[in-house]
Amino acid sequence: MTSSELERLTTVEIGGRIRRWRERRGMTQTTLGEKIGVSQVQVSSLERAYRDLRVTTALEIAAALGVTLQTLVTKDPT
Repeated sequence: MTSSELERLTTVEIGGRIRRWRERRGMTQTTLGEKIGVSQVQVSSLERAYRDLRVTTALEIAAALGVTLQTLVTKDPT
């Protein structure tokens, strides 16, 4: 991949991607929270970018959603 393909998303965009992948998987915020060991409120805060996303949490979310970390934090190639 080129550096332009690996351009980072903003926190808001990453939160939106988490939400979309969670919904695609038919998962509630509560279920995702249980899978990664946080509350539904914390999942909501991450999705709305009210809380910074740690790398370790992003890895746990990606695993719970069955996607790669790259899928959550990089822009789609155009």
